[in-house]
Amino acid sequence: MRKAVLLGLGLLLGRMVFAQKQADNWYFGRNAGISFNSGSPVALTDGRLNTLEGCSSISDFDGNLLFYTDGSTIWNADQAVMQNGTDLNGDFSSTSSGLIVPQPNNPGIYFVFTVDEPHHDNADDDPGTFDGDRVNDGLNYSIVDMTQDGGLGAVTTKNVPLITYDISNPLAALLKCSEKLTAVRADDCDSFWLITHFVDTFYAFKVDSTGVVLQNTGPNQSPVISKVGLEVPLSGYRRNALGYMKASPDGTKLGVCHFGTIETGEAPAFVDGDGAIALYDFDDATGIVSNETLLRDSGSPYGIEFSNKGTKMYATYGEGINGGGTNYLVQYDMQSTDIAASESIIDQSEVFSAGALQLGPDGKIYRALVEFTSGGGFANDDHLGVINNPEEDASIVSYDPRGVRVDVDNQRGSRTGLPPFVQSFFTNIDIIQNGISTTSLSLCVGESYRLQYDLIAGATYTWTIDGVVQPLPTDQNFFDLTNVTVSSAAAYELKVDLGNGECQLEGVAVLAVNPFPTAIDSTLVQCDVDPDNSMDGISAFNLSEAYDEITGGSSSVLDITFYEGPGDITADTPITNITAYRNKMPFSQDIIVRVRDRIGCERFASLTLQIQSTLASFPSSGPFFACDDDPSDAVLSGTFDLQDIKDTFFPSFDAFFYSSLADALAEEDPLPDSITSTDTTIFLRLENNNQCQGIEDFDLIVDQTPIVNIEDSILCTNDVPLTLTAETGFDSYRWYRIEADGNETVISNLQAADFSIPGEYWLELGNSYNHLGTNRVCTNTRSFNLTPSSTARFLDLNVEDISENNIVTVLVEGEGDYEYAIYDEFGPYQDSNIFENVPAGFADFFVRDKNGCGIVGAFTASVIGYPKFFTPNGDSFNDRWQIKGLTQLTRPGTLILIYDRFGKLLKQVSPLGQGWDGTYRNTEAPADDYWFSVVLNDGREFKGHFTLKR
Repeated sequence: MRKAVLLGLGLLLGRMVFAQKQADNWYFGRNAGISFNSGSPVALTDGRLNTLEGCSSISDFDGNLLFYTDGSTIWNADQAVMQNGTDLNGDFSSTSSGLIVPQPNNPGIYFVFTVDEPHHDNADDDPGTFDGDRVNDGLNYSIVDMTQDGGLGAVTTKNVPLITYDISNPLAALLKCSEKLTAVRADDCDSFWLITHFVDTFYAFKVDSTGVVLQNTGPNQSPVISKVGLEVPLSGYRRNALGYMKASPDGTKLGVCHFGTIETGEAPAFVDGDGAIALYDFDDATGIVSNETLLRDSGSPYGIEFSNKGTKMYATYGEGINGGGTNYLVQYDMQSTDIAASESIIDQSEVFSAGALQLGPDGKIYRALVEFTSGGGFANDDHLGVINNPEEDASIVSYDPRGVRVDVDNQRGSRTGLPPFVQSFFTNIDIIQNGISTTSLSLCVGESYRLQYDLIAGATYTWTIDGVVQPLPTDQNFFDLTNVTVSSAAAYELKVDLGNGECQLEGVAVLAVNPFPTAIDSTLVQCDVDPDNSMDGISAFNLSEAYDEITGGSSSVLDITFYEGPGDITADTPITNITAYRNKMPFSQDIIVRVRDRIGCERFASLTLQIQSTLASFPSSGPFFACDDDPSDAVLSGTFDLQDIKDTFFPSFDAFFYSSLADALAEEDPLPDSITSTDTTIFLRLENNNQCQGIEDFDLIVDQTPIVNIEDSILCTNDVPLTLTAETGFDSYRWYRIEADGNETVISNLQAADFSIPGEYWLELGNSYNHLGTNRVCTNTRSFNLTPSSTARFLDLNVEDISENNIVTVLVEGEGDYEYAIYDEFGPYQDSNIFENVPAGFADFFVRDKNGCGIVGAFTASVIGYPKFFTPNGDSFNDRWQIKGLTQLTRPGTLILIYDRFGKLLKQVSPLGQGWDGTYRNTEAPADDYWFSVVLNDGREFKGHFTLKR
């Protein structure tokens, strides 16, 4: 949404006026932000800025966001990058990368001052140590004109450099600046001072209606220069550049944190704390800085801030290597004769880093909190710390390390920086003076309150409501809020012109008016069911059960307190036992209820406690039964549907179950609609419009559920039916077949059942009970599968013989899972149906179903072959040589011829005889290799050789 430019009337007058709402919106850290528009900080969730340190923001006089920046990019009120709002010369890792100063008497014009991170790696002209950033750009300013882009603003001038270093020093000219910026109003009330520090010198630039004012003209233009105090060596940059600087809101003091003052070369990575905290006088008429007071010369100081009235100053620092040890928040008493000795620890932490400090429009001081994790990330960054009363002495300072939650949606977090502002924005006077807040006032409808400030002779007082001037005497230093209504909520402002040339004073009270809370006279009815005496009219009440009736349903945002009588209200002795209060007067007693909202608006009502000593007539019910959920464990427990019990037996009442009578009386911890329990007794409370009608007890009884033991089985389809028998000892049996469509078909109600069809089945077993006249059955089921199998159906034997490796393949079919054996039906069996190196001759084969459905065989194969040698020595072993494996069908007509190595035919052997005996013409043939030729009767022919051994 586009917003129009809102121009403060004060900028059109001869003297500059402030409205502290210019600092109402802060953006910082990882997309975090807070708004003070309501008087108290509220988390913002629309921020686009993501910065480790540097940030700045500005709002108009009515508290409407104008823009914010991380020193490099500017975002407008629509959360978009402003026109020409990129590539400013700041750096998100610079402590005060940006600071926004409005141009006096030039409405809508803002100067954005930026300081770069003066990195040592960019100061040595060595590209090998370049840090990825540009060269060190030093202090610059850019100009934003809010009349541009339809009121969203645009950058019209960008990155005008300002000299804050000794141009004759080469290293200073490369580093150019520290990371410190602050701004404060000048004593003429019509200009600002922009102040920075480098090495040992303060540079103060005046900003007035003409722009940034330099003291000289031509090439020697310069700011006001004050060389004072300790020197922060250039050789220790960039570490030495870190740390905030702040002016006091009244423009009289400067506080400076130097993170380091080391003199070693180019900032070693790990250095013990040797920083400093220093205090100076500042002349807001001349811009001169003087009179250094060194408050601390150890640790690694980072954040610093003054209280609104300048009576106290606060700082943060860390101990140890690079400030990574214990971190401290300390206070200095600016009114002490020895300010350094007044240092008091407000908080110390082993978790949080030092963090920035920033004064808020409400007069409180806020602290950035983040934990640097060992992996380089961030943690514990969801809150800002808050110093609630920074003007007080350290002994009574209230510090809340979890004061404001900024990460309300788990998408943002604090880092180490907070946005600095023109410190004069916080010179507001306190016109509320209630010790609670300097800007936020909450009243109840009908209340009255006086806003006021000191009566100063000769001063002119101007009161406004939401910017509208009120017709009051100019010497009236107070404003009476009388019988306020909700419509009285507004911003009440007082401007005080002292009439002596000093700057105008200003205070604001943002008024919130709350209506009185609802407080309705009510009645709470309890049943008299005490175990000791159920007729005495005394019982235990849970008074919180009346909250919603008393408040009309708004109890969650109200504080409710009960008293037995008016005297207890005066003595502030409330009833403390809220959940089990026992009435003092039998049967009926009135107590007083105070209803108070969060800002203290309160009303009173009466609560009548009544005892119902007789029970209404309820339908007879119970006990209630359930079957054991898990019969396999050792616990007998079942699930009870209490909602079904309510709906069935008590449909006309508000019914609630409890595990004890005490809970039923107090209406605490009602049981859920479904519970799992062992045998027990529970209590039922019946109500009508939150009034007790009776309390009954019921037994919950758990019956044993059967354990079903059945496993998957094999169904041999060659041997059906298969009979399965369940265990004995149960009252009912039921067998189901699960059909293809998912339906169940009952196949038997007996203990045993026959099965002929493979598939999925259920077995259901039941135990019957009859207890207290109630018949019931607890059943349990288990599924099982019948997997089909069968003996093999023989197809063929495939024989590959007359070779070096005779192979026989057994071919079968069937539903089973088969294994195979040769020669013996008892095995051994193999998974493969292929047998290799089968000896010549006749071999029997067997096939067995692995699932136990049987063996088939023998299937005989004729494997034709011959022996490789024979020994005709008469020992009955291998005495003759013959072709083996010839069947009755292949023997007739088969021709077998034997030759010697020279091809001479020695013998024709009959396939029907015993074979060759190793003689030739009745003479023993010599031991040697012999050749043969075989022609089978089916036409096959093969040849080979064998050896005769003697």
